[in-house]
Amino acid sequence: MAMLEVTSLGISFGGLRAVDELSMKIEEGGLVGLNFCVHFLREDSNAHFEDLLRHADHFWSLGGETTLCLGSDYDGTDMPPELDGIEKMQDLYELFLKHNYKESLVNSLFFDNASKFFATL
Repeated sequence: MAMLEVTSLGISFGGLRAVDELSMKIEEGGLVGLNFCVHFLREDSNAHFEDLLRHADHFWSLGGETTLCLGSDYDGTDMPPELDGIEKMQDLYELFLKHNYKESLVNSLFFDNASKFFATL
């Protein structure tokens, strides 16, 4: 059985909330996952698709266009009802496009940023 050794890869759980932490990840060429947990997206836990758009927009406004990727949390947390299964990811992708986000930016979020990051390891 082959093993993959990963060095210099920082992993944090619970999500980034502080602007300083995000700035550090951007400067380091890091990767930040957009957290889908309803308790993270809204204090009242009544999160929906639009809350994911709001969080992504905030990260992008801070310069995270090449840093932000999907974080999901399909491993056992409470998710927005529109994302109760991985098959709903296409709906989220289309929602970003319907809200006039550029397709290249949405592709970066869904595919390119994580792919580029992991290719450098």
